[in-house]
Amino acid sequence: MRRVHILGGGSLGSLFASHFVKAAVPTTLLLRPEAARLAGLSCTISVTAADSDVVDKQTLPCEPADGTVRQPFDILVVAVKAYDARSALEAVGTRVAEESTVILMCNGALAVADDLTDILGGASLLCATTTHGAWSRGPQDLHHAGKGDTWIGALPRAGAPPSGGGGIWHALFGDTEGGNICELPLSPHVAGAQELFASCGLGAVVEDPADTERRLWLKLAANAVLNPLTALWSCENGEVLTRAEGREAAQQVCKEVQAVCQHLAVSGRSHSLTPSDLTDFVHACAAANARNLSSMCMDVRNGRRTEIEQLNGWIERKSRGIAKGRGTLATSPSWMGKNGELADAVRKLHPAGVPPAVSRAVVN
Repeated sequence: MRRVHILGGGSLGSLFASHFVKAAVPTTLLLRPEAARLAGLSCTISVTAADSDVVDKQTLPCEPADGTVRQPFDILVVAVKAYDARSALEAVGTRVAEESTVILMCNGALAVADDLTDILGGASLLCATTTHGAWSRGPQDLHHAGKGDTWIGALPRAGAPPSGGGGIWHALFGDTEGGNICELPLSPHVAGAQELFASCGLGAVVEDPADTERRLWLKLAANAVLNPLTALWSCENGEVLTRAEGREAAQQVCKEVQAVCQHLAVSGRSHSLTPSDLTDFVHACAAANARNLSSMCMDVRNGRRTEIEQLNGWIERKSRGIAKGRGTLATSPSWMGKNGELADAVRKLHPAGVPPAVSRAVVN
């Protein structure tokens, strides 16, 4: 059976690692060098569920995420903060081979994929999204606070690039200017990784590439509304859209996301998304996770770096990068838009004086 390496020992990475081990999938946890040194050759992940006091413990091998081990990856699950994805992959880059399958499982997957175009090489890329909620009590000690759903699939791939252009960016986002769009079948190697993740990784649903891309744009909209506003207002997800200011911000953010989607998306299912579709999804997410705190809210409360650059910051930068006169909302070099405004506000937050964290589910 193919071996799974999980890069990131946080709550979601540890949760999925535990379930892979329970399903008898050969699994290794990649930890920061110092954490790996302290853990030794193996570590134990402790998980309690929301509806039980029983502690489930799974022991698995661990390795330092620094490239000292040379064996190529078979399946690599990237479960780190979005801003750490590039540096974490660079640290183990010598182990990413053409036969490797890399699975992104982090916020801002579209921005992360954009940032990895020059280091993935020939490796295949899949994206996983999940609504499982978990929070850490300590290293490899977590509470599975809310059961959810998981989806996995590739992003759509495009046909031959115009004028000899190409690269991974084109493979991910396509020749949307020329309309040269097609979906190519996944290789058996990649399809097998996808099925393994689905059968053993908390029951993931396998999607086709068009559905995966559409889901990522929807998730981007929800994250771009709920994460910064909960962080700025220090509130639960459900409170955001009860405020008139929150509802207005959601409409503006979704309008900007849809404009960028129209230029960067490959599939017709993503192109067909309207601002109303995105706003409706934001409302559904806020209702489904009303009593939960966003990951960005928790980061701010704990004085940690946020993922704002891979969410609202990325939307603002892509809006600026789209040529003027093609429907872009960026009307001048100084244009910020609502996403830029929210990104700037989060950047200016100072942890001092922020209320202490509370123990609730963190849903990305």
